[in-house]
Parts: sequence; structure tokens; C-alpha cells
Amino acid sequence: MEIPVRNFKTCTEKRLAHVIARTGILLVRGAVPTSIARYAYAAAANAFASCAHLAHQPFDRLTHTGYTPQSRERTVRGVNVSMRHSFDYRPGVSTIMSRGEYSERYEHDMRRCYQAVSQATLGLLRLFRTVTKEPIDPILTGGRFVLRLAESLNVRPEPKTEVFPPHRDFGLFTVFVGGADPGLQVHLGGEWVDVTPGMGEILIAPGMLFKGYFPSAVVPLHRVTGAVAKRVSLTLFVDPRSGVLLPTGELVEAYYTRMYNAVRQKAA
Repeated sequence: MEIPVRNFKTCTEKRLAHVIARTGILLVRGAVPTSIARYAYAAAANAFASCAHLAHQPFDRLTHTGYTPQSRERTVRGVNVSMRHSFDYRPGVSTIMSRGEYSERYEHDMRRCYQAVSQATLGLLRLFRTVTKEPIDPILTGGRFVLRLAESLNVRPEPKTEVFPPHRDFGLFTVFVGGADPGLQVHLGGEWVDVTPGMGEILIAPGMLFKGYFPSAVVPLHRVTGAVAKRVSLTLFVDPRSGVLLPTGELVEAYYTRMYNAVRQKAA
């Protein structure tokens, strides 16, 4: 089975709903200007090359931004992985560069990428306004749009070694920003499919939370393999605003607390 492909400008509500219910993941072309994505990846690689500044911004659960310290081997959901370090970015709350000759340019590039991907995502999600049987805007307004910069290492000799184990995201939506090196795989039709969106393209996939609004949604199982020695990736995580009452009757805050606790228990 292949990943469905749509053009951003011609993607309709019916097409989007069909894809989300059939495969759970859609490759969207023309969503972000190629130059913006290219410069954002360069800024991320530069930040991880000299991450002392990032280390001064430890992860903050309140703002969902900050730096996850470097670790060649750490445990995620009970599995050893080679996620070297990551940084959650939101303009005005976190910065990827210390002050210096090129800092303003890098910040500008990352901010443009964040805004471009966020706006493209909003445009797509608004197509669900009738599919979910309620407007999507009240759910998203004031919600979290966190752009995660991550650097993964393949520290083992086998190219298909799992760098990050198979999992399903439990948020509202996940958007993989095209331009990363190979390594992302999605489980489709009983097999792992390599997915490498190009610059300017995005992969959009629902999380378990969205399934509560749209029960027929497929939440894709995905993983990262060690296709290359070092892989920088940009991923946008979309969560509802604080205070939203979910279809299950649970508040957003309670839902995330429960899910994060479950992950920590598996990792113990």
C-alpha cells in the first residue's frame, strides 16, 4: 500500500476524510515554501551542532518547550532508543540560537517555518468542520502547536535498526515536515513503508485524541530506523486548547496527564 498524495490547494474535505479513514496518513504537496523548509532544517542542524545554548532551556511542561539533554541510549516506552536530543520550539517562548552573528537569521528562518507549517495545518484541519459534527476552531484556538526539532543517531551497524520504536501518537494531529533524511516508516497493509517527504511537503496524521471526534480515523503506527548515521527531523504536534471537554467527557489536561503517566510507567 502506498501513501496517498494530495496537493495542498486542491485538498477537499471529502478527500481528506477518505484518506484519514483509509490509511491515516496523507502526504501533502505545496504546503510549505521549499526555501522556508530548507533554511529551517539548516538552522536546526546548526543548533544541534553547538547545543550549549539549548541546554540552558530545559523542557518546561507548562509551555511544552525546551531541551531534552543529549543521551546516546535512553529508554522510551521500555525500549532503548538512539534519540540523541530534541528541542521543542514555539516563537516567543524558546530560541534555538544564542546571540551571535547569525542568530537573528536562524531565529527568523525557524519562526517562518513554524508559522508556515502551523497555518498549512490549520487550513487542512478546518476541512473537518462538518466531519467531526462540530467546528474545529473552538478546539484549536489557544491550543498548542509545538515544533519539535530532534536529532537521532544510528549507533549500531545495521541500517534498519529501530532508532525510535513503533508507536501511535496520542495527541490531536502530528505533522512531519518534509526535508528530513530517510528513516521514517509507517505500517501500512501489514508491512513497513519508507516515507521520505521532500522539502515543502508535509505528512499529516491523526492521533488517538482525534479519533474521539472522528471514530473512523486510522491512527498510523510509525517508527524511525537507522537509515543514516545522524538524522535531524522537524515535527509539529497539534494539541487542543486547555479546558476543552473531550467527547469522552474528560478534560484535555486530565487526558494528557493520564497518557504521559502511562508512557512513564512503560519506560520505568
